[in-house]
Amino acid sequence: MEKLISYFRKLTMSTFAKNVSVLGSSTLIAQLVSIISAPLLYRIYSKEQYGLLGIYMAITGVVGVVSTLQYTHLILLERDNERVGTAVWLNRGLNIGFSFVSFGIVLLLRGIIAKYFEIPQLKFWLLFLPLSIFFSGQSEIYRKLANRENKFKILSINNLSVAILTPATSILIGVLTNSVAGLFVGLLVGQILPTIFLKISLPQECKFQLSNQNLKSIKKMASENKHFFLYSTPTELINRFASHLPVFVIGGIFGSGSVGIYNLCVRMLGLPIDLISSSITEVLKPKLSVTYNLDKSCREILIGVIKPLLIIGIIGLISIFYFLPALFAFVFGEEWREAGKFAQVLSFLYLARFVARPVVYMYFVARKQKEYLLIHLIYIFCLLVSYFIAKTGISIYEFLILYSIIYSIMYIVQIYRSLKFSKLDNSIYS
Repeated sequence: MEKLISYFRKLTMSTFAKNVSVLGSSTLIAQLVSIISAPLLYRIYSKEQYGLLGIYMAITGVVGVVSTLQYTHLILLERDNERVGTAVWLNRGLNIGFSFVSFGIVLLLRGIIAKYFEIPQLKFWLLFLPLSIFFSGQSEIYRKLANRENKFKILSINNLSVAILTPATSILIGVLTNSVAGLFVGLLVGQILPTIFLKISLPQECKFQLSNQNLKSIKKMASENKHFFLYSTPTELINRFASHLPVFVIGGIFGSGSVGIYNLCVRMLGLPIDLISSSITEVLKPKLSVTYNLDKSCREILIGVIKPLLIIGIIGLISIFYFLPALFAFVFGEEWREAGKFAQVLSFLYLARFVARPVVYMYFVARKQKEYLLIHLIYIFCLLVSYFIAKTGISIYEFLILYSIIYSIMYIVQIYRSLKFSKLDNSIYS
């Protein structure tokens, strides 16, 4: 016990821990706002309305992966500041171009998509997808810049502003109109605000001017780092599709109301990930990049992250597992009790994700996108098999169990391999 206390005391005194606490504290407040507003929101809007929003967000999440072809990682990985500017404009150009392309795709396919889910309203709301893709891509570029420059206070203020304005907008419009428009307007506010805020707040040295760039350098950088396009993009596309596959399956087979229940479940299970794991990830990214670029082992850093996350995750899971259905019913209303049952099925998956999320960035640092792609190809094949099994008439719970097992195994493999990469022994994984 004394060793454990000493370990946590040492951990909390480090600069790394202080940076995590800056992001973590704002994320904590943001999540408190989310928790406080959620019971009201889930009483204003129905399961079907939340299902419609969930399907839109799933489609946007999958399609948006292609908007920068994963070149945003270069903003963190490049050592030279001039090349960082080139990386910024490479990403901006790709994002703007794809936003226009996505509009044409939406015009062609929105009717087919709405018919598959049997939700006529979806056809209209898909027209806003290019807008979501554009602002999400631009805000990601600015977040990477802020992360690179260790502007964690700016990131914290940004996160907090989004957390307050998004539900406030949805509640206000929902009370006044009783329309699903409130959910979509709130979502768009949360996507647009970060781009504007970060652009204004970041220091001048982070605002790279287009006049200082040339097309030849941008093309050269894209060519030199084509592995992001060739491997990271399809891998992340597969990963996003796989993570949102339950929404597509549940929406197409079990109905939009079930999607609403599922989304509440994963939103609540994701709170610890958003609060702790993602804050650690943001701080860990530059630390891993710098350490690896100096030809030093990252293994100790990763183990120092895995241990406390695993301890926290296991304690949290054991303490609330049995009470989840009753807890959801008490907080959100009796009609949402089933979300607690979903949460019990998916809780072990989210424990694995909680631990793995910061660690798997090692794949990008070590530039092991090929293996990352291979793991996800195997994974997506297994999930597609589970999709066809679901169409044979199994229950939604049986489908979620299959999904949870497959995803958990993938995370465990990724953690193990990330630790291997961190030792800089190329013979191990070449």
